[in-house]
Amino acid sequence: MRGLGGRGPASKVGDHGRQVITRCNGLTTETNGERMAWPTTAAIVADTRNVGAYRGEFVMPYNPMPTRKEWQQEKKKHGIPDKIIKSGSFGEKAEKLQKKFGNAGVAKVTTANATALIACAGEADVLLDEWSTAAKARKAADFTNRAEAIKTVEGYKTAVKLVREMAEAALNPIGISKANWKKFEARWNAAKRDPNNVEKLAHMYSQGIRNDIGQGFHDAYKMRAVLHLPTNVEAKIVEYEATAAKWHDLVDDTDPLDDATERVKFWKDMTKAANLGKQIIQLNG
Repeated sequence: MRGLGGRGPASKVGDHGRQVITRCNGLTTETNGERMAWPTTAAIVADTRNVGAYRGEFVMPYNPMPTRKEWQQEKKKHGIPDKIIKSGSFGEKAEKLQKKFGNAGVAKVTTANATALIACAGEADVLLDEWSTAAKARKAADFTNRAEAIKTVEGYKTAVKLVREMAEAALNPIGISKANWKKFEARWNAAKRDPNNVEKLAHMYSQGIRNDIGQGFHDAYKMRAVLHLPTNVEAKIVEYEATAAKWHDLVDDTDPLDDATERVKFWKDMTKAANLGKQIIQLNG
C-alpha cells in the first residue's frame, strides 16, 4: 500500500491536537510558550476547513503588525538606528496599523470585514516597503545586524500578505484556484507526458486536483451558502467536489492505479475535473 498523505498541511494543522499560537513577533511565533517557525499561508488556510470556513470565517492567530514596544525590542536586538524612514516614527506608525488591524477584527477574517482588512494590508505594505527600501539604502555599519533587521520587517510583510490572502479567500475562495492554476497545469502536463506512471498520476491528483485548484474550490463548496454564487457556478463546484472525491482513497493508497482499467477511469474523471475547474474560473471572472 502506497500513500501520498493528506491535503497539504491540513494533516498537521487541524482540530486534533492543534497548538494555540499565543503571540507573534518577527519571523517566529510563540506557541504554547515554545518558539516555532511561522505557519505558512497554506497551513492557515487549510486549517480553516476545521474552524468555520463553511461560514466564511478564517482564523488569523496573530496580528501581523508589531506594537511600538515590540518594535523597540527588535530595534535593540538588531541595533536598528532611529529615523530610518522620513515620514515619521516607524514604531508609532506600525502600532497605529496594529490597532487598525485589531479594530477591523483580524483575529477572525470574515466576508463582513474582509474588505477593511484588505485596505489595512495595503496601508501596511506602503509602510513596510518604505522602511525596507530606506534600510537597504543605509550602510550596514549603521546597524548591529542589518540583515536580521530587514528579515524581521519582511516577516511582518509576510504576515500582512497572509491576512490579505485570507481576506480575498473569504470574499472569493475561487481566486485561490485561479492563482494556482499554472502550478496545477505543470503537474497535469507532467502526468500527461507519462500517463502510466502511478506516482506522477497520484501526485497530480493529490497536489493538483486537491491542493492547487482544489483548495479554493473546496472552500467555495463549503462556503456556498454564504457566497451567493451564480447557480451555474455553484452547480459546477458541487460537481467538481463530487468528481474529485471519487479518488480520495489515493491519498492513502495508490495501488488502484496499478490497474490499467482503473487508470482509464482515473483519467476520465481527472479530465472532467480539470475542465470543470477551468469553466468555474472563467465563469467566476
